[in-house]
Amino acid sequence: GDRQRRFRWAIGPMLAGKRGLNVPQNWLDWTTTYGFIENVAAAVVHAIDAPAAKDAIFNITDFEAVSHQVWIQRFASALGWTGDVRTELEVSHPLAQAAAALDLSVPLKLSGERYVTVTGFNAPIDLSEAITRTLEAERN
Repeated sequence: GDRQRRFRWAIGPMLAGKRGLNVPQNWLDWTTTYGFIENVAAAVVHAIDAPAAKDAIFNITDFEAVSHQVWIQRFASALGWTGDVRTELEVSHPLAQAAAALDLSVPLKLSGERYVTVTGFNAPIDLSEAITRTLEAERN
């Protein structure tokens, strides 16, 4: 249920059969952490019954922090997309405008390892399945 469609900028052109993907270099290089919505929801529900989570604050993530370049490679591999990634974009392009409004010089690396260690949480959806479901959602 990712209403913001956080990966539409990459998946949309791939699904449309575009031979190229235009991405600002700073967005391509930015390292950040994402969590699959079903895993995040399951972690929140798990916390309700986990005594070790009482009065504690945790990061909930389930995938390692990687660059958007890595996410492009993951989606391309799953789709069999062999197009080119280009970094030249018009400044009026929505992705170029969004990237320009952010300080992408600082990676956003969070770890959910403490939550898993303390509460024994096991995410129900692995990375491969999360990619498959994300692609299915973009197709619909």
